[in-house]
Amino acid sequence: MNLVDQVQLKLREEFSLLSNQAIVYLDSAATTLKPLSVLEAKMQFYRDEYATVNRSLYPRGQKATKNYLHTRTLIAKKICLTDERGIIFTRGATDSLNQAAQFLTQLIPQGAEVLISPLEHHANYLPFLALQKKGILKVVHLPILEDGEVDWDRLEKMDTSRVKALSIAHVSNVTGVEQDLKKLGNLCHNQGWIFLVDAAQSISTKKIDFDLMKIDFMAFSAHKMYGPTGVGALCIAPRFVDILEPLFYGGDMIADIDEEMVYQRPPFKFEAGTPPIGEIIAWKSALEWLEKEEVLLATSLMGDLQKSYRDRLSMIPNVELISAHHSTTMTTMVLKKGHPMDMALLLGQKGIEVRSGSLCALPALKFFKANSFLRVSLGVYNTFDEVNRFMDQFESTLKKIG
Repeated sequence: MNLVDQVQLKLREEFSLLSNQAIVYLDSAATTLKPLSVLEAKMQFYRDEYATVNRSLYPRGQKATKNYLHTRTLIAKKICLTDERGIIFTRGATDSLNQAAQFLTQLIPQGAEVLISPLEHHANYLPFLALQKKGILKVVHLPILEDGEVDWDRLEKMDTSRVKALSIAHVSNVTGVEQDLKKLGNLCHNQGWIFLVDAAQSISTKKIDFDLMKIDFMAFSAHKMYGPTGVGALCIAPRFVDILEPLFYGGDMIADIDEEMVYQRPPFKFEAGTPPIGEIIAWKSALEWLEKEEVLLATSLMGDLQKSYRDRLSMIPNVELISAHHSTTMTTMVLKKGHPMDMALLLGQKGIEVRSGSLCALPALKFFKANSFLRVSLGVYNTFDEVNRFMDQFESTLKKIG
């Protein structure tokens, strides 16, 4: 048995859903499965430890607050952000990016241009288009290469005199291409642009140094890093934390009300109302789980597994790969004959669970002149045996629909 399968098979014991040997889950780019420790942390809180946070002085409330706040500390440590005040809990990456776009309007002049890749997920595209529709800013596409990486030669020749911000996914959910955040951060810093990053696809597998990469806003979700759904974070650079006005108003974000409102100190001034406490505490367990030695090893081996998928798929004439050659977690393709959604439906009936459709990235679909994508994406629990099972079913199904 090879090293990848040895490590992954051990980890699979922590995912009860995978005890069903008939299932091959290959949709982790959409959402990752949850280890038992995360499920148990959430259940234990609601069953035995439930209390609201930041308000209650009784022991159970103090314990809940301590665990809740520790999640923020772990996030800061993971992304090397020195100031925890800039970590805002949100409903997920989509909520975070919508908030980032709204915060941006407080920081740039009306009519300024924002550079965005044409391959972005809708969550990092539509909020800016909505602001453009209102005449608040203008969206300008970053020049990109065929795999979605920034085309630096063309970018240097662009007229960027009206650009005030740049927003991009660290890792594309379509091609899997990884952008050079340090290079982009330095560019934004030198040009005086605000740098926004969608880290939803990279947060669980890539090293991100928020301060070193000169990031100003960064968004991600818990559910793509083996944590619960419905919660995420927006991370804000220290230089903006104190000057931004909150977007929401309500309980716990206010310190005093007289003729004017006096806000709580950050990050609390940005977190109105009762938060999803159980989910945030369960997220703490996911963050701790990601740092376990065996999980870090499994993450480092995912590239070998991804290469196996890519190499075998690249040999099939009816398949056109559009994912980046150095993608470590996903292989995305279009079919020259047959429809990807038919393929996904038929594979699903055989227990092979993959993603098809636009991948919530219609601009990317148009960029590649495709009618639909088929995406195979990996988690730390996938094995080489599953490569073989997927390929057997994929090739037999391709003959039926092609």
